[in-house]
Amino acid sequence: MSSNTEANIKTTVRHTKGRGTHIAITDYKTDRLIAYLGEQDEFIDPNTTPMQRIKIAAAFDNFRTLIKRKQHASVLSKVSILLPAEIVKDFDQAFVIAEKKKIEFKPYEAMIGALVQEISRILNKSEVPGINKLSNKHIEARRIFEKLTEIKGFLAVYQKFVRERFEKPVKDDAIQLQHLHNYRYGKAKPALWVYACALETLHELKQDVFKLGVSHDEIFDLWYSAHKSTLSNDQILEKFKAIFDPSQEILSGFKKFLDSKTES
Repeated sequence: MSSNTEANIKTTVRHTKGRGTHIAITDYKTDRLIAYLGEQDEFIDPNTTPMQRIKIAAAFDNFRTLIKRKQHASVLSKVSILLPAEIVKDFDQAFVIAEKKKIEFKPYEAMIGALVQEISRILNKSEVPGINKLSNKHIEARRIFEKLTEIKGFLAVYQKFVRERFEKPVKDDAIQLQHLHNYRYGKAKPALWVYACALETLHELKQDVFKLGVSHDEIFDLWYSAHKSTLSNDQILEKFKAIFDPSQEILSGFKKFLDSKTES
């Protein structure tokens, strides 16, 4: 259980058989329920104050990030960090702007993703026997499928690309969805061409694949690895430009990536 006295709210995360993992937010003084978010439903009292709505939005984002990683209350730990007052003020203001302008703002997803990436980097360099080493690529790349499976109507576009661009057999809808959700939650590791197909599908659906919380080098490597056996580096570069229409900065980064592969 955690509380925020400035916004006069109290946040409780629980996991029950009936409701699954859910978060309840109450008024600190009256103990009245003012917001609720479960895996399937949510509620926010329209009479909440502006400061309460900021804290509720932050709590909801934190909760949704945990749900994506299939974590529930029995395995959560509370960790407190100290931040400069200016950052906290900007953090709150960003939520206000995002709400007004209908901008997607997911700070906890970015923070937790960056933390997992840094932990993975250290563990993978560790020589301690029996340490639980992680795959950076596998952890980061899951976000590709997280974003893809959140988009309404994505499957038709994805299957079209499977058939037409990658010349692979298209599976039954239910089976295909199950596979993609397995990739999303880390239950299975996809073939390299599946990563590339997912990236191209996201781009077709007007998503910026370079703003998924996956490092540019990982995206470069995944897409390059899917094509290196059939295309030259020059052909890979031209195909990359034609499909993603990248900014000059992204294109320059991909050229450097390809140069490093040529040198090695």
